[in-house]
Amino acid sequence: MKTNKQKIQKKCDLLLTPIIKKLHPFCEACGSPTQVAHHFIEKSRSNRLRYDLKNLVGLCNICHCKIHNRFGNSISNCLDISDILRHNKGSVWYEELKIVGREIVKADLSWYQENYERLSKI
Repeated sequence: MKTNKQKIQKKCDLLLTPIIKKLHPFCEACGSPTQVAHHFIEKSRSNRLRYDLKNLVGLCNICHCKIHNRFGNSISNCLDISDILRHNKGSVWYEELKIVGREIVKADLSWYQENYERLSKI
């Protein structure tokens, strides 16, 4: 049975792709229609960036699969998908993410509730 924290986390997570599709209707790597919200800095590396819209990238399924390819092959037309994203969004964006991503947050029930309220208004 899921805890209240797990339930609200799932509700928050389900809001991300529709928001990113609205904000970034085209894949930020190749220009195809956006299908998923990708966490540029992985959720496992930073709770702080989990619901930060600056960390979410709109990708089509093909580019998303390439970036997550378990063999490390994220190459598309001789360019790495991560490099394309960093180039398109800029070094300031990338450096800011790295700094903010180091911040520690207590991902408790109230944190998820606050994020749900904020995201549901977008």
